[in-house]
Amino acid sequence: MNFKIFITASLAAIPFPALALEANSHKRAAAIRTADAAVTTYVSALAQCESTMKQGFGGLWIMHRDIAIASLRELHQDSDAGLQQYNGIYQSELETGNSISDLSKCPEVLEKMMQEVAVAESKLRATHH
Repeated sequence: MNFKIFITASLAAIPFPALALEANSHKRAAAIRTADAAVTTYVSALAQCESTMKQGFGGLWIMHRDIAIASLRELHQDSDAGLQQYNGIYQSELETGNSISDLSKCPEVLEKMMQEVAVAESKLRATHH
């Protein structure tokens, strides 16, 4: 009889794999949304800063553009889908107009955005387990 109680108690302590998978899928979905929002904001800032950055910081702007495109490709795991999203966000932002009030701060803004994308991507990679 004690053996039966021990087995029942032991089984109760084992977490159900389905619940763990469900919790992980929620974390992963949240991490994907966060990474997507960070990259979208980054691309929006790139569009707003293009004219300012190309005048004195052309190489830096190109580096940021390449990082944003690579982030979208990794997020979508498809180079064409990532590039299409980049172009869509970029064109939409160009049509909307600038929301960065001081375009002289573009290098700092883009650096901050790049760091936020890196943090979001690392959190997303952590959900692969």
